[in-house]
Amino acid sequence: MGDLHKKEKEMPSKYIKAWEEIFGEQERIKDILRQVRSGKTVKIPARILKRYGRRKSWYGKIILSRKGKIKSTNAAHINALESILKSHLEPGEKIECILREENDQLTLYLSRPLPTPKPKPKPEEKGRDNRGEELITDEELGRFYILASRFEKDLREFIKQRLGSGYVKRLRNEMPKLVEEWERLRKKDEEWGIEPEKDLINYATIGNYIEIIRRYSRLFTRSSQERSDVETKLRDFANYGRNPLMHCRTVDQQKYYSAKAAINYLKKWMERRKGQGT
Repeated sequence: MGDLHKKEKEMPSKYIKAWEEIFGEQERIKDILRQVRSGKTVKIPARILKRYGRRKSWYGKIILSRKGKIKSTNAAHINALESILKSHLEPGEKIECILREENDQLTLYLSRPLPTPKPKPKPEEKGRDNRGEELITDEELGRFYILASRFEKDLREFIKQRLGSGYVKRLRNEMPKLVEEWERLRKKDEEWGIEPEKDLINYATIGNYIEIIRRYSRLFTRSSQERSDVETKLRDFANYGRNPLMHCRTVDQQKYYSAKAAINYLKKWMERRKGQGT
């Protein structure tokens, strides 16, 4: 029994080497975490682990923060990820790592853990930021993340619908630099073994949406004033909602309600345009 315990203690150093080989350079780790922060679940091939040891089960799960393990299945091969990822996490950030064996292949899934529902605190129990602004609760933050994610997906579908089924071909002819950048990001995913997005518009930024709306203003707005209002609300959505959520920054009540107001305006704008056809 003592020999078995000793052997298990030695395993993490072997698996750390395996994960270093899997992740490669530091810049790749940073890019993978950037995608996780954007809401993606990143898949990483991890068959190399089998060169470093044998296990009855390769399944493993760990939730990491900058301070270390929060939850773990206490398996040496998954715990070794702490040494690879911990130093790259931002203060307060959490990342969920799940290793699965599927068809003799090992795949590591990295994502943001779902917020844990908590009882709504009394107003006096809410935290405040360094300016004294009330912070939103974890429950509100979870709902806010879902709202922002769903809205951006709806926005992408709306843009595709206005541009037509051949939207990529149209943009490639009329806004080639935009499509080239999306293709560069897709190629980067492929080079690093990350499953690429099938739909190119999923690589778009808020700035890209604004560029498209300006270029095809007649398809998206009825006047220069409406276009200006839409651009302003898209920036509000980015500055007060999307960007703080993506980068795990503090979200206070002011940002929360400003972003929600922007989303409500933009949803009504999209509904109006859908009703007016092309």
